[in-house]
Amino acid sequence: AAAAIAGAFVVATTAAFNMRVQAGRIAEETDKLAQKTGIAAKSIEGMSVSLTRNGLGAESLTGLMRGLSKQMVDARNGVASSTKIFQEMGISMETVGKGTGATLKAIADRFKEMPDGANKARLAIDLFGRAGLEWIPILNKGGIALEESAKKSAEFGLILTDVQRNDLTVFDDAMDDLGSALKGFGIQVGAAFAPALTA
Repeated sequence: AAAAIAGAFVVATTAAFNMRVQAGRIAEETDKLAQKTGIAAKSIEGMSVSLTRNGLGAESLTGLMRGLSKQMVDARNGVASSTKIFQEMGISMETVGKGTGATLKAIADRFKEMPDGANKARLAIDLFGRAGLEWIPILNKGGIALEESAKKSAEFGLILTDVQRNDLTVFDDAMDDLGSALKGFGIQVGAAFAPALTA
């Protein structure tokens, strides 16, 4: 019985450690993605359910936001082609000025009203780049679906507090350092024994 309890404890501890390692990786990826796109980490985490349901990963979100951010900045700077895209969508510069989240929801509401076809695909590419095509099924559900995704993500524990995200990011960095230390140890051991092994 004692052995069984000890074995169960080891299994549980190992599982908990592995979950923390995975959570650390996810937290660090989210933090980096937030820095790349300029979108709050909580907003990115709020899209987790929509991404998973549609088989999309973080790289798709990065591509989407990179394309949208460029169009928004260009429109604010008066670039005619970018301004025209938002005008065609019926989205005001006032909405664009509210930020990426508000603009994305407005675009989703417009996509929900539009028929599928070549024109919608063109607009998706113009607004978001190549990633836009992957996001049409999500955008077709409207801005409310993005809000529902955020609620579900929070319900499932996918949205972290700033403290939790920081703790996991620090832990992930420590694991990376451990990996580097073990690699360096292996290199030094190999270098020490190389002459004898060569002989």
